[in-house]
Amino acid sequence: LAVALAASAGVDSEQITRWLLSPTLTLPIALAVIAFAALVTPLTVAMQAVACRLMGRVSAGVMSRWSPDYVRVWLKTGLVDAGGRWLYGTLFWPTWLRVAGMKVGRGCEISGLIDTVPEMVEIGAGTFCADGIYLAGPRVHRGTVAIAAVKLGQNTFLGNGVVIAGGQQLSDNI
Repeated sequence: LAVALAASAGVDSEQITRWLLSPTLTLPIALAVIAFAALVTPLTVAMQAVACRLMGRVSAGVMSRWSPDYVRVWLKTGLVDAGGRWLYGTLFWPTWLRVAGMKVGRGCEISGLIDTVPEMVEIGAGTFCADGIYLAGPRVHRGTVAIAAVKLGQNTFLGNGVVIAGGQQLSDNI
């Protein structure tokens, strides 16, 4: 981002070196620093959702804990956790989850998700997920990892700290 910003302003490496040796604060430099600082976090969070999607879909089933497939599961759960630190409980969080690969119905309110692989979850419209929900988390046991899809029906309420194991399907209006 900094390189693109410098290139768009017509700044080359010689000018940057000169400024680093004798720094001065001018209005364009101050605006560039402010723009860079303001854009880093939103762009990073957005790219985390895109990275989740670009890693490809995780298939339901059993895999070795030491396989490349599990590395992808581990990375995706980490990206969901990282995105949630900034967005959980906001109007942007369901959109982020959709970009990451989760099927989220209209009018959902989602707070903190833990250990979730986005494409393993389908959430019906009008569903409310409170804070600290373990949703379709992979089950790691004796060197294997089992992962299965979860489907939540419409107008479902999940309270704080609920654990919904992989393979569960909750009907509407719970």
